[in-house]
Amino acid sequence: MEQQRLAYLLKRSMEQHATDEERMEMLSLMDDPANETEVKKSLFDVFQSPKSLQDVNPEVSSQILEAIFQSDTISHPKLVSSPRISRFNVFKWTAAAAVLFALLTVGFYFLNQRARSLVKPTAQHIKDILPGGNRAMLTLSDGSVISLTDASKGKIASQAGIVITKKADGQLSYQLTGQKGGMEGFNTISTPVGGKYEVILQDGTKVMLNAASKITYPLSFKGDIRKITLTGEAYFEVAKDKHKPFIVATPSANHIKAQEIRVLGTHFNVSAYPDEQAYVTTLLEGSIKIAIGDESAGKLLKPGQQAMVSQYIKVEAADPDAAVAWKNDIFYFSDEPVQNIMRKLGRWYNVEVEFRGTIAKTGLWGQISMKKSLSEVLEVLEETGQVHFNVQGRRVIVMQ
Repeated sequence: MEQQRLAYLLKRSMEQHATDEERMEMLSLMDDPANETEVKKSLFDVFQSPKSLQDVNPEVSSQILEAIFQSDTISHPKLVSSPRISRFNVFKWTAAAAVLFALLTVGFYFLNQRARSLVKPTAQHIKDILPGGNRAMLTLSDGSVISLTDASKGKIASQAGIVITKKADGQLSYQLTGQKGGMEGFNTISTPVGGKYEVILQDGTKVMLNAASKITYPLSFKGDIRKITLTGEAYFEVAKDKHKPFIVATPSANHIKAQEIRVLGTHFNVSAYPDEQAYVTTLLEGSIKIAIGDESAGKLLKPGQQAMVSQYIKVEAADPDAAVAWKNDIFYFSDEPVQNIMRKLGRWYNVEVEFRGTIAKTGLWGQISMKKSLSEVLEVLEETGQVHFNVQGRRVIVMQ
């Protein structure tokens, strides 16, 4: 009876139909050592089911199963080196997502725990480095600076008829007091490397900043538009106002042109780090228009699309969940080169990254909790066999 229940829950999870309660029940069953045989059999049955992975060639399913059950690869199947998959050249994204879900979340929760002791980590660590957290600085219109990390909850400032409050969960909010404001001004919130922060602007728009990011915005939105500037990465839930468009402006950086994102009310993510190859805007809900340079026409995005901006705008299909995984404390890698991954780790763990020798641009697939220490993340990356690390203080040396 328990075996049938486990098989049923695995199948629902693979097809991404399981509720949170069902996933918790499934993980509880898998965590019981007595169920190891049933776990392997159920996984095999799921992979063999034509309905669960109908877009995947049966040969690929067999190869994946074989790789999974090898004792030297089950210790951390959270990351998968893409050549193991891409050489079969049969994956569509939906099928790949289903396979990854099995590898990352379902199939080896129990096996991971049993196998960790079989593999010795090769990363060298002098002192472990903890993950980032809720950290930011607020610069007021008069130039004074407040550490939001250290500020107590409650009212922290009052400007031009606006009260700035830090809530119990650390979120910052702006509220009108009903009094007439004086001189209008701008505020800036900046997160350091290893920091995140969330703010609710005066119009009700929610903004969550990723590490090493900054937004500048008016205390209250007057006139015909609501405009802010962004450097770095932020997720927006824009309050609807059909009479007053919300505009996110990102400055030019090196080879990337400045852009403006115009919306009325929507959810989207903007990654605009100057050290990346392009600015990437991903739309989750509603619609947005993106223009660069002196262009006025721009391009419209639909939900599930992303715009990549360098010298021009390229629109393509996107995985919205992957784009906003960071706000849910998850590193999400989708065929991502080690070089890109290390830039993300550098921002979150506040470490300097040095590459030695030739590092292959092999893409990795997977997800890792951002709440793990740096050593845990590096161990997972090392077990792909694609890269090795030596940690010296806050310097991470990356080697083939």
